[in-house]
Amino acid sequence: MAFIYHILTEKPWERFLSKGFYRPDSLIKEGFIHFSFVHQVENSANKFYSDTEIIIILKVSERLVKDALKLEANKEGEIFPHLYRSLGVEEVEDIILLKKSLESMYSFVE
Repeated sequence: MAFIYHILTEKPWERFLSKGFYRPDSLIKEGFIHFSFVHQVENSANKFYSDTEIIIILKVSERLVKDALKLEANKEGEIFPHLYRSLGVEEVEDIILLKKSLESMYSFVE
């Protein structure tokens, strides 16, 4: 089974849990939720969350969101999964807390 991963911080995570669904700013502004494949998580975490001490990674089965999932290229041509709807809490298969290393970088191995 293939999985996709979404990175978020504590406050959006708390809102997600309290509401039962996840609707980040990117869904409102861009029309989709940004996800990564497993080999992209570490780079995405270090690129976009370098000023955050601890991040939360949501692991989601592609099978559960295939109805609204599209694979699309970013500006550099790298393919990323994008979810074109809200994410339900029941669709999250696992939650991974990730803390920066001593080198102030994230390291992720699934």
